[in-house]
Amino acid sequence: KLNCMGANMDIIKFIRCNREVSELLDEICDVSILPILKEPQNQNGQLKYNIAGMTFAKEKSGSEYILLEDDSIGYWGSEGKVGRIADNLKDFFELIVNCPYWIDYLDCSQYSSKERLRRFANIIYEEHVEMFEEDMDVQLGELQKELANKLNICLYEDVVDKVLIKLFDVANRKPGMTVTYTEKEGRKIDSSGSVFF
Repeated sequence: KLNCMGANMDIIKFIRCNREVSELLDEICDVSILPILKEPQNQNGQLKYNIAGMTFAKEKSGSEYILLEDDSIGYWGSEGKVGRIADNLKDFFELIVNCPYWIDYLDCSQYSSKERLRRFANIIYEEHVEMFEEDMDVQLGELQKELANKLNICLYEDVVDKVLIKLFDVANRKPGMTVTYTEKEGRKIDSSGSVFF
């Protein structure tokens, strides 16, 4: 059985007890912290993970964030993306607060140089700023500052070195977090072990 006491669970407990922070996290990052840890999605026993863990958060799509036995954070995407995305809870929250909808940043071809990645990240972020203004009539940057302050995490002016390169390295580290899906006929399909495409 997974021992989650080794992980710093204080931030999770804080969010569970703070409705305003929970609502901000959901609004900005599409992440809802679960009231208790639960077994990860297994699709009626057809999914098997190579690293044990417990789900601590979900997205509206049903995708899950999993605290793995080594205290790193894994992601199981409802659309098939699976892999490790952060070394610990602090890095996880820095990722999702600095790069809301972080999944939009996963184009491997953009990571060939820091300059190229910086241009790409700026374009993605500006699209998110516009989306928040048009769809919700709110200022994304102000909400990010408020959430970072409440969670006592850093909000970086330049996310490339401090967030995105770290995400890329963690996601591609071996051994990766993988899932094996067993079809009804018995055929097994393994995930790649990285959330990047």
